Amino acid sequence: MKSPKLILLFLPLVMVMIPLIACSSKSTTSLPTTSLPAATTSAEVKEWSSQPAMQIDTGKQYTATIDTNDGEKNIPIQ
Repeated sequence: MKSPKLILLFLPLVMVMIPLIACSSKSTTSLPTTSLPAATTSAEVKEWSSQPAMQIDTGKQYTATIDTNDGEKNIPIQ
């Protein structure tokens, strides 16, 4: 009679230990490494005394084209 109680006592422990042991195995494959470009330490700050002149031709119609999985979407810009 004591063995079913013993099994019920250790079953949750075994259920937790099996995934932990399976996930802790060391992999023999390695991921490729890439080097990133060096970060610049100083950013150049540009300032102007006034805003630039308007360069958009207001007589023309402009559209934004967005390429999606459903095809191209053209959106008029007003």
